[in-house]
Amino acid sequence: MRRHRFRNAGILLCILFFTIIGVRLLPLTRPVLYSSLRTLALISVCSSHPDSTFLLWKEKILSDSLSDNMIIPIVDDFSDLSASLVIHDTTEEDLAPEPSPVIDEADTLLIPIPTKYQAPIIEETMSGQAKPGFPTYGSALIKNSTNLSDEELSAIASEEHKLSLDSSAPQVLIYHTHATESFEPYDSDVYDTRSTWRSTDSDKNMIAVGAAIAEAIEAHGIQVIHDHTLHDYPSYNGSYERSAVTVEQYLEQYPSICIAFDVHRDAIQREDTLVKPVTTINGEKVAQLMLVAGCDDSGSLGIPTWQDNLRFGVRLQDQIEQLYPGLCRPLYCTYRKYNQHLTNASLLLEVGSHGNTLEEAIRCGTLVGDAIGTYLAAQL
Repeated sequence: MRRHRFRNAGILLCILFFTIIGVRLLPLTRPVLYSSLRTLALISVCSSHPDSTFLLWKEKILSDSLSDNMIIPIVDDFSDLSASLVIHDTTEEDLAPEPSPVIDEADTLLIPIPTKYQAPIIEETMSGQAKPGFPTYGSALIKNSTNLSDEELSAIASEEHKLSLDSSAPQVLIYHTHATESFEPYDSDVYDTRSTWRSTDSDKNMIAVGAAIAEAIEAHGIQVIHDHTLHDYPSYNGSYERSAVTVEQYLEQYPSICIAFDVHRDAIQREDTLVKPVTTINGEKVAQLMLVAGCDDSGSLGIPTWQDNLRFGVRLQDQIEQLYPGLCRPLYCTYRKYNQHLTNASLLLEVGSHGNTLEEAIRCGTLVGDAIGTYLAAQL
């Protein structure tokens, strides 16, 4: 009687799952539907053999590929399996310039990436060297992407840059125009081409990196305001306009702020290969930093302070390289605005690339923040 009771329960459970989940799976392609039905059949079998339910389920997940488009989270029971299924289906929207940060891959079971979705990640140390197009300032290297000669850019960078700092009030603002930018979930030589590298989780995106920078700066007695606004979510377009409003509001509230860092991560890709800029410091892999200082083309971009921003940038990079040689890529000076008209010490910080891991980016942020704090403390 007990065995019949379990068998009957299994049949009822199977019917219930077919009814509820089957309707939601109808729009899927035939292979995905077939795989999903096969998974539900497994649930029915498990329910008829309660003593081996979880063992059979785990063995089936690990031995079968299921669907190339499915990631199955680890679950403790089957009571909410329908809500746990996450369907990955690559569409043209995945390639659009306005990504939708919905799925955090790190929250799901790390099933090996299907071969057809694998592509390589390579590591490079992108420190550069002095040569035409790359003038220097102390230990800092500048990538000159302007119409100015190297000599003209070096002369501008070498002029004095003054900061009036007061340790009794906030001096530094850290914010994120593209806060949802994120990283690879783990260190690997391949990545999943379906990834969007976006997350709304502040523990996994650029806000986590900004927090590491802020904490390290504050350790030197410099007050920092760290804004957590997701300026690129739910809409990516218009991010810079929204972040500019945020910066202006902080400057009005805290007139003592004279430094603004917009913290991002880069995206370096050659065809289907991701490039992660990385170096080794104290025996650990660390993402490399690239400072970006916008240049104004005869006033057309409206950055009257661009020379001051450049002077500040090369001095920071010089300090970083003195303390942590190899941590920086060349400072990028190009014709971009990036809200750098708002203070005379505004910079964009690119921490690593989408090929780096979050841990590598946070290590970079901690070291960069320490070097920035060291430099600013000397200006008090």
